[in-house]
Amino acid sequence: MNLSYLRQDTEGVIPNSELIKNNLSLTTGRKINKLTVRGIARYTEEKTSDVNLTNTTNLYQRLSNTPGNVPVEAFDSGSNDDHWTIYDDSPYWTLKNDRRLGRRRIVDLSGELMYEINDNINTVLRSSIRNVQDDDQIRRNGYTDNIQWPASGDRSIRSFYQIDNDNDRKIYTDLLVNFDYNLTDDVTFKSNVGFNATDSRYSRQVNGGFDLAIPGFFHLSNITSLPEFFEQNFRKRTASVFAQVDLGYKDYLFLNATGRNDWNSVLPEANRSFFYPSVGAAFIPTKAFPNMKSKLFHKAKVSASYVKTGNASALDPHQVSTVALNDTFYPGTGQVSLYGQGTIVDQNIKNEFVNSFEANINLEFLNIRGPRITLDASTSFGKNTNQILNISSSSTIGYNNALINVGATSSNSLEIDLGFTPVKTENFELNGRIGYSTFKTVVDKVTDQSDRVEVQGTTGTIGAYAVEGEEFPLLMGSGYVRDDEGRVVIDANGNPVNESTLKVLGKATPDYILNFGLNARYKNFRFAAVGDYRTGHVFYSGIKRQLASQGRTIETVNNDRLPFIFPNSTVQGSGVTNTTVETAAAGGPFGPGSDPFIHPYNFAYDYYTGNYVNFDENFITDATAFKLREVSLSYDLPSKFIDTLNLSRFNIGVSARNVLTILPKENRDYTDPEFAGRYGIGGYGITPPTRFYTVQVNFAF
Repeated sequence: MNLSYLRQDTEGVIPNSELIKNNLSLTTGRKINKLTVRGIARYTEEKTSDVNLTNTTNLYQRLSNTPGNVPVEAFDSGSNDDHWTIYDDSPYWTLKNDRRLGRRRIVDLSGELMYEINDNINTVLRSSIRNVQDDDQIRRNGYTDNIQWPASGDRSIRSFYQIDNDNDRKIYTDLLVNFDYNLTDDVTFKSNVGFNATDSRYSRQVNGGFDLAIPGFFHLSNITSLPEFFEQNFRKRTASVFAQVDLGYKDYLFLNATGRNDWNSVLPEANRSFFYPSVGAAFIPTKAFPNMKSKLFHKAKVSASYVKTGNASALDPHQVSTVALNDTFYPGTGQVSLYGQGTIVDQNIKNEFVNSFEANINLEFLNIRGPRITLDASTSFGKNTNQILNISSSSTIGYNNALINVGATSSNSLEIDLGFTPVKTENFELNGRIGYSTFKTVVDKVTDQSDRVEVQGTTGTIGAYAVEGEEFPLLMGSGYVRDDEGRVVIDANGNPVNESTLKVLGKATPDYILNFGLNARYKNFRFAAVGDYRTGHVFYSGIKRQLASQGRTIETVNNDRLPFIFPNSTVQGSGVTNTTVETAAAGGPFGPGSDPFIHPYNFAYDYYTGNYVNFDENFITDATAFKLREVSLSYDLPSKFIDTLNLSRFNIGVSARNVLTILPKENRDYTDPEFAGRYGIGGYGITPPTRFYTVQVNFAF
C-alpha cells in the first residue's frame, strides 16, 4: 500500500493569477495464490484565478502596443479612466474587473486482476475510469465611459456573468491472455491476444448574460439581459481486437508480429472497421559470433520493422452528422434560431493509414569499464494515405471549413546519436551525447479536384498549405512582384506592387535538429545540461507586423523615416533599375507635393501602414534557434551522514529550464519560433516563454 499527497501553489507571470493544486493518491495490491489484485485511486482538485482573455483583447498585445516612452506602472490605479490611451481598455482595469475563476476535479479509478492459469499462461483484466469535472466562471464588472472622446467613441463595458460546466468521462478496459513458452532450448515464444474497449462521454452546459442589476453580485438571478444558453453532448466508443507474437532464437535473433482491428464510432458506419498489422526483426551479431567482440568493438545490434497504423483522431464525435446549433432565443414565441455547424465533413470519410519502414543500428566501442563510445542510427520511410485535414472552404456554401481525406503524403527521417564517455574513474566521470535528426514530409496528392489546400487560415492572406509535390506545411501569402532580374516592381508613386496570387514564402519545418547532452560527476556532485539547435525553416510573425504598422520595428526608422528609393527596384514598365522614384513620396495626409522635411512622419506613416504591412513576405522570419533547455546541479549526502539520520538517501539539487535562447538578428525577439504553433503562424496568443528555477530536496527512509 502506498499513500501520497501533493500540494502545489503557483503564481502566474500575469499579476493576480494563481493555481492551487491538491492531489491524493492511494495504490494497493495483494496476491492470493494465483490471483493478483491491484488498485489505484487518485483525486485531484485544481483551483485557478486568472484574467479572462476569451472576450477581451489579449493583455500581451495591449502592452506590446504601448509606446516605449510610456511608464506603464504610472497608470496602475485600475480605473479605465486612468489610462495612457483613449483607444483601448486599461490592462490594469482588466486585471481587476474581468476575471475567470476555475475549479477542476479529477477522479481516477483503476483496477487490475491477473490470474496465473499455469507457469506459461496468465490472463489480465484491466479497467479504469477517469472523470474530469470543470466548473468555470467569468465575472466582468461594468464600466461607464463618462469622457467619450469623439475619436474613440463610447468605451463603456457591459457587466457580464457566465458559468461553464464541463464533464468528461472515459472508461478504458483491456482483456489480455499472455503466453510465455520455451519451445526448445534455443527458441522462445511469447504472445498475447486481447480485446480493448473505450467509452467516452462529454457534456457541457453554459449559462450567462449581460447587465447585472446589483454591481459585483455574480449570480444568474442578477442578470437583467436575455440569458444565453449553450449545451453540448458527445459520445465516442471504440472496440479493438489484437494479437502479438514474439519469437527469439538463442537470445540474438528476434521476430515480432502484430495485428489489430479497430471499430471507431466517429466514422461513417460503413467505414468504422479497419485493420493494421506490423512485423519486425532484430539481430545481435556480436552474440551470434562472439569472436567479433574485442575491447575496440564491443556490441552491435541491427533491427528493422514495417508498421501500418490506422487512426481517426482528427474527427470529433458526431461530426459526420449534420448538427444544428442555437445561440438566439425568442421567449414566448415558441420559436428558436438554428444554424449549421461551421465545419462540414465528407460523408464517406475514412480513417487515416500510415505505412512506415524503419531500420536501426546500435554500436558500442571501447569497452573499458563499460562502453566509452556508442553510436545509434535510425532511418524511416513512411506514407500517409487518406490523411484527414481541416481545409478552408468558401463561406458561400454555408460552412467555413471542411474535413476531408486529402490524398497522400510521404515522409522520411534520419536520426544519429553519438554517445561518449572520455573519463570514468571512481571519483570523476564525464559523458555526453550529440544527436542529429531530420524529418521531411512531401505531399504526393491533395484531392482529385485540387493540387493545393489551405490547412490553417487567418483573417489576412497568410496561411499554411498542403501543396502537391512540395514539403508540408508551406507558408503562402502576399509578396512582391519581381521582374526577371529579381528587382522589386514599384508603381509611379514609388510603392511596391503586390503579387495578384499567393506565393510560397517558406516552409515551417526545420532542415535538421542538433541536440546535445552533457553529464559530469565528481564524487557526490552531479552536473547535467541539455540543449538543441534547429534551422532551415521560417515562421510568420504577426507581432512583427503589428509593431511595423505602429512604426516600432527597425525597418520603419530606415533613412530617418524620410522618403527613400526602394533597394533593387524598377518602376513598372520601365525595364531599368530605379534611381529616382522615391517610395511614399506622394503620400501623407498633407497631399502630393508636401515638404517631406516639414512633415516627414506622414510619408513614413502612410508607407508602413498602407503598403508595407500588406506584404506577408515582410514578416516571414528565420526560425533558427539555439536553446539551452535545462541545467542542473545536485549533491548526494555521504552514506555516513545518511546512516546517522536513519535515511537510505538524501539529495539536494538546483536546476533551471529555458536557460538561454539565441535567435537570429532578424527575429529581434519578436516571437520564440516554438510559440508559432504547428504551422508556423505566430501572434499574441501565447505570452513569451518563462525561465524556471527549481530547488529540490529528496530523501527516502
